[in-house]
Order: sequence, then C-alpha cells, then structure tokens
Amino acid sequence: MSQASHLNLTSKFFVYVRNIIAAILLIFFIIVSIIPTIIVYLTGWQTVLTAYAKFAISVLMFVLGLKLEVINFNKEKFKNKQWIIIGNHTSFLDPIILFKVFPGTLRFFYKSGVDKLPIISWALKVAHFISVDRENPRKAEEAVRRAINIIKEEKEDSIGIFPEGTRSLDGKLKRFKRGAFVLAKEHQLPILPVYFQGFYYAMPKGRKLIYPAKLTIEFLPPLSRKEVETKSDKELRDFAFNLFKKIESNKNL
Repeated sequence: MSQASHLNLTSKFFVYVRNIIAAILLIFFIIVSIIPTIIVYLTGWQTVLTAYAKFAISVLMFVLGLKLEVINFNKEKFKNKQWIIIGNHTSFLDPIILFKVFPGTLRFFYKSGVDKLPIISWALKVAHFISVDRENPRKAEEAVRRAINIIKEEKEDSIGIFPEGTRSLDGKLKRFKRGAFVLAKEHQLPILPVYFQGFYYAMPKGRKLIYPAKLTIEFLPPLSRKEVETKSDKELRDFAFNLFKKIESNKNL
C-alpha cells in the first residue's frame, strides 16, 4: 500500500471516529434539550433554547473539525432588527451554522419529514421554526402564513430562507424562487444576503458523513427597506440572484 493510500485510509478512519463521537453527543444534546424546551414552553423565554442550541452546535463543530470564518459580520448592526435572510444552499449545515452565528433568534423553514422525530420536532415547534411540506402547495401556503405571524408577533426575530428551495446537488447556484422576496415586499423588511462557501465539501446533499473543512459565511450588503419598497419582488429576486452568481463566479476563478 502506498503512503498516499495509507494517509487516505487514515484520514477516513478519523472522519468516521469524529462522526461517531458527534452522533453520541448529538443524542445527548437532544435528550438534555427537553429541559430548555420545557422552560420555553412554560415561560416563553426563547433565549434559553436559542443559547442552548448555539452552545451544542459549537461543541459539535469542534468535534467534527469544522473551522468557521465569518466575513463582514456586524453584530451591532444585525441584532435587534428584523431581516429576511437569504443564502445559497449547498449543505444540510447551512442553516444550522448560520443560526449559531446570527445574533438573537433566526427562524428557518424545515422539511415536514422532521416532524416524525419526537423531541426534535417538539423543540423546533416550541422555538417557532416553520415546518413546510414542499409537495403540498396548500400546506406550503400555510407555512408562509405562519412565517408572517412570527414577523408580526416577534418584533426582533428574523426569517431565514434559501431561495433555491432545496440544496444544490452539484454545489452550483440554481434559479431563485420568489417566496422570500414576496415576503420581504409584503412586510417591507430589509433583505440580508449571505454567501456560504466550503459547506458543500463538508457535507453535500446525499452524503451521511461530515468531513472536516474550513467554512466561510460572508455577509453581503443588505437591500434596505427603501430598495425593497421601490423594487418589485421579481426585480428583487433577479438582483439577488445576479449578486450571488457574480460572487460564485469570482470564487471559482
């Protein structure tokens, strides 16, 4: 066996070990999450569950060898303000790590299939995350209405949406759907674009293992309320798509 092959096998072995340890820790964190979930259910103190989830994510990232770089992040500018946050979607990890980074509570849509997982689905619902059935247009509309209610009731919570609708199979940007921009337009909310890099290598769609990787989250210039007000949802969508496409092209040079 060559030295290169030996190193490859060795690295794969450690990837498996990291993932096994992370899986055990994840089960532990899920079980313990019952406590902060109950606290939030009884008191409405969302920050308890948010802080617990962000701590658990940080531990799991360390175990899995995920190193994070955040570019153009201004905590004071972003916190205590509602945003519609949009990003390219290449990995299951995208919303999880953005949730950890972003100040306050960031709500995401998630696939309705997760509702079959007892503790996790309960925690997500208590935390006001939004279950969406992509195969059922009527239920998808109900999910959007729930997002609207969150915007109205929780004055400082932001909504995270991936305009591509699903993860990219090849890591390349796909056409944007209009939903995120319609939501921003209807409620005159600023749009914050976020570009993810390295996430596809760490865990592309279809792969079960998470590989050690350097992850980058780059916060792009936001579209202000005035820009949202003056542009149509189609114009907003096209502007955002072209922005992401330009960055993707530059990254691949």
